[in-house]
Amino acid sequence: MWVVQQAIASSKEYQTLCRSQHSSSQSSESRSRGHNIIWNPPAKDTLKLNVDAHPCDDGCWGLGMILHADDGDALAPQKGG
Repeated sequence: MWVVQQAIASSKEYQTLCRSQHSSSQSSESRSRGHNIIWNPPAKDTLKLNVDAHPCDDGCWGLGMILHADDGDALAPQKGG
């Protein structure tokens, strides 16, 4: 839950920053950070949580998360019962 709360807080901070930069005269090219194209799996016997957020035109945000094991496989939630 803490990680989700931190991700939400960070996305709100980012949204505020984007709004302030949008009102300035900077071009969109100078604000672009690009995309990571290299991914490294977590250390042995650990898990890695990758998160990404994207602002939508309607002011909402899309948020995605994926949890990886040390072998690089994505972990899926287990069905109870």
